[in-house]
Amino acid sequence: MDIIFAVVFLASVASIIGQDHHRGGRRNGCCGYASKMISIGEDSFGNHINLDVGRCSTSCSLGYAGAYQSVLERIMEKKINRRLSFTRSQCLPLRTRVDDVLLRDGVRQIDVIESCAFREPVKTCTRVAKFKKFFANTEFETIVDVGECRGGCRSLKRTYGDQKTCKKTEIGVISVQGPDGVLIVNTIAKCRCEQSCYRQRFNVELKELAVLPNGMKTVRTKVVDVGRCAGSCSPIKKCVMKSHDANTDSKANCLMALETNDVKCTPVKSKVLVFTGESGHDSYVNQIRKCGCR
Repeated sequence: MDIIFAVVFLASVASIIGQDHHRGGRRNGCCGYASKMISIGEDSFGNHINLDVGRCSTSCSLGYAGAYQSVLERIMEKKINRRLSFTRSQCLPLRTRVDDVLLRDGVRQIDVIESCAFREPVKTCTRVAKFKKFFANTEFETIVDVGECRGGCRSLKRTYGDQKTCKKTEIGVISVQGPDGVLIVNTIAKCRCEQSCYRQRFNVELKELAVLPNGMKTVRTKVVDVGRCAGSCSPIKKCVMKSHDANTDSKANCLMALETNDVKCTPVKSKVLVFTGESGHDSYVNQIRKCGCR
């Protein structure tokens, strides 16, 4: 029985791989939804909660059932991904919904993939549309373009340090009406090539006392980009012992260096902005100009 089962299994694999040589829809690969179970926490009774969040698969064998289905998927996905690497096409989520799951420590929002499709490659770093569905299957169902950053970043020979990647540099907010009131959804407004630690645009509203042309005073809202530091930092090495004739800026003369793991992305350059507050007195706000690893 085991020999027969093995023969059937190998025949199935050969059949699936052989389909790639036939003309038809599968010649260019498949892109579809596949199951992916993850553990998201515990409920109020301490029971583990598993949720199918889905994933996008390039395997054409998703219709096969049995104990070896996952093996067949991996074989096909590797084969398809090798072919797609030449065109750089990506099988990505086409539609995603946000599920509210009640856990022991409160409600947690989980992104669940509903469908997938091939998406054209993006050459340079840019913001592209990414749609999420909130309050699915209710009268409050709303689809929001939250955006995502995609594309590559050209490396310059004169650039030192970390390789730049496509990151979000400006955040927006959208109000969505739900059954329990208004839900504030963060969206990506702009993307740019940045290093692992970078400055992100962050607007705050300030109440400022202003004098009108007729001499009357009024309080108006002023929007200021105070910035914030985003990203992460890799461990850095600090020189703790140098030769006596060493230049302080020369790394070649360092005799001993220690690696520091507790490195954070923090402001390295800032400016204090002064404005007139509602009370008529000077108020201050700190504006981050540059971020770095320390």
